[in-house]
Amino acid sequence: MTISNLKCDHCDALLPGLIPDAGIGRSGVRFSYHPGDPRMRDDSGVVCAQCWASWTDRLGQPRPRVCAVCETPLARTGSLFLTRLGDGPADRQTWQLCAPHAAELLNRLRTVEPKFDPATFQLPLARSEHEGVLDGSSR
Repeated sequence: MTISNLKCDHCDALLPGLIPDAGIGRSGVRFSYHPGDPRMRDDSGVVCAQCWASWTDRLGQPRPRVCAVCETPLARTGSLFLTRLGDGPADRQTWQLCAPHAAELLNRLRTVEPKFDPATFQLPLARSEHEGVLDGSSR
């Protein structure tokens, strides 16, 4: 994927650069997300630093295998992974979101059309409730 324009995908502000504190005005933050399989990653997301801070403040510190919003236990294939790009591997933070909270987060993006119904949104790799929740194994 590529970045289609240099505007924040949340607030529509013009983003003249992706380097923080470069003295060129409002900087942007690149991010990616995928539904449990990195081969399905969309890495074209760009938001302004202020919108990124708003998202991550709400999500708190990343914790593996739980939704960053509601702390529901999650399987790898039953969650959306959100990661800031550009950080070194040691600094990289990745949040997991359950389907309803993934839909809410994606719906905030201007480029996501049509918008998702959080009550019915399903991630493409989510397993049925008859399969394992935390480890993906069958019961």
